[in-house]
Amino acid sequence: MATMQDAAIMIAPESTYGTPVTVTRAIEFLSETLDYKKNVKQSASLRVGRRVGLARGRVVPTTESAGSLNFEAMSKGQGLLWQLLMGSGASTVVSGATYQQLFKFADTMPSVTLQKQLVDAGGVVRPYTFNGVVCEGFDVDFADDTLKVTAALNARELLTATAAAAVSYPAGALSIFSFVGAGLYTGTLTEPTTTILGAGATPLANIRSGKISVKHNPVLDRYNYGGGGKKRQPLVKTRDISVNMTAEFDATALADAVLAETPMNFVATFQGAALATGVETLQFVIPCLYPEGEIPKSNGDDLILQNMTFTGLSNLASTEPMWVVVRTSDTAL
Repeated sequence: MATMQDAAIMIAPESTYGTPVTVTRAIEFLSETLDYKKNVKQSASLRVGRRVGLARGRVVPTTESAGSLNFEAMSKGQGLLWQLLMGSGASTVVSGATYQQLFKFADTMPSVTLQKQLVDAGGVVRPYTFNGVVCEGFDVDFADDTLKVTAALNARELLTATAAAAVSYPAGALSIFSFVGAGLYTGTLTEPTTTILGAGATPLANIRSGKISVKHNPVLDRYNYGGGGKKRQPLVKTRDISVNMTAEFDATALADAVLAETPMNFVATFQGAALATGVETLQFVIPCLYPEGEIPKSNGDDLILQNMTFTGLSNLASTEPMWVVVRTSDTAL
């Protein structure tokens, strides 16, 4: 008998936005808030004897589904997920059984069919299937524990008649990326390629924690006549990239960057177990960050910490404004 712990999230990429496909990839997750939203309109027409709104005056012209998916970053089985979050992805063999997945922004965001399987109090699996699922944006939290990702998702339609798919997870051992294998760098930037990891020359050894935030800012209100109250594929506007870091005040470099409006690049590298070539790796590479603040403030007799916020911009020299790189034993996304 299934129990509440047997909840599952499964996805598969769609060839056409909003056209459901059979989900094939199970995603380990922490929590989700995917919900169904009705845009209810109520008639305000007057009628003799009416003291409340009329039931026949209620209509639902448009619907959508949205919510968040929270998961821990892992070394296997998340290629399709990172492609959904970033926009485009490709897998290339590095050597032998070691592969590198490179993810970049895309002008047209991909969509997936997503099925969440919940188990009711009687042990029955109840599937809810969403099609036309796109990513509105995501946060990567690199605090002093596991690396956590929260994705904001938006879906075109919710289906309840689709049967629960068989749950399948990637085979073999995997690593959960954490603070233990983390390194943050700036300085001269080596851009990642399909087979080469990104690199920064100067380590940032005074960082306590941080968060990377990406907003795709999609146009989500594309409800047109003939669409049956369902939206057309969202279009992406100018993206927003930001990084927040809490740093120990052990030098003036970060404060000086605020005062001088000095940009920096940023490479966050998280490592796991050994591979045939190299080690399991997850990287976030941002070539141009401008500091917003702050300068140090007294903290009584305790260590001074700086809460620094940076905005990601295009410097017109780098080939991309941001990359996510995964070094893994997965042979494909």
